[in-house]
Amino acid sequence: MSAYQLKCFLINRLTIIVVVAIALIQVYRFATYDALRFHVENPDPFAFYFLVTPIEMIIFVMVPLYTIFSIPAIHMLENANFCTRLKNRENTVYRYSLLVFLQAVIFAIFINIMSLLILLIKSPLVFDLTVIAFISLATIVLDTLFFSICALLLLAVYALTKKIQLAALVLFCYAIWDFLIDHIPGYVGILPTIGWRLTEIQCPASLYDVFVKALPLLSLTALLIWINLLVARHRDFARASEI
Repeated sequence: MSAYQLKCFLINRLTIIVVVAIALIQVYRFATYDALRFHVENPDPFAFYFLVTPIEMIIFVMVPLYTIFSIPAIHMLENANFCTRLKNRENTVYRYSLLVFLQAVIFAIFINIMSLLILLIKSPLVFDLTVIAFISLATIVLDTLFFSICALLLLAVYALTKKIQLAALVLFCYAIWDFLIDHIPGYVGILPTIGWRLTEIQCPASLYDVFVKALPLLSLTALLIWINLLVARHRDFARASEI
């Protein structure tokens, strides 16, 4: 894939539609956001940042948008010419993983930019720019891993079932797990977090804290790549049914 083809894949009409949708959602949230939430005795920039990117918004809005955003990558795998050029199915999985990782980077950067704007404009406090930069970079890395997992899970289930609706349902079940365990009486803080909660870091934070959160996300990423490689040995992506 040439640089021009990569650019066209990452920045196209669907990308613009998704970006505009996120922007409109965030503008609405900005207009209706209650700045009084920031009036606390001990201001915590980390808590404030995740206050403007709540798990409810990510699970019920951003994950469905990202699912739509990643479908072109699956369409590309169904192209016989694309698969032939890569010579074997394992290379197809690796190429898909790279493409969805780049998509996840774009998605994560835009979400974080919009969230930071809400935080910096709505908050009456003045935060240390070094802290804000650390939060932003750390969350972009962790968010990228989370959305990459979503895309890899989507491919694995779709390749096995040939049903994009079922794949999207399984993806949603994965994404909503962390939200559900926050609301199960008696199990809050006991059941393991496997998704979005791993992208949330606490103050004071360090690179070690980011690594501790990134490690399970990296492990899930590696596991799903391995699963997709196993699936690829028995499934021909180019023959998958239409989405």
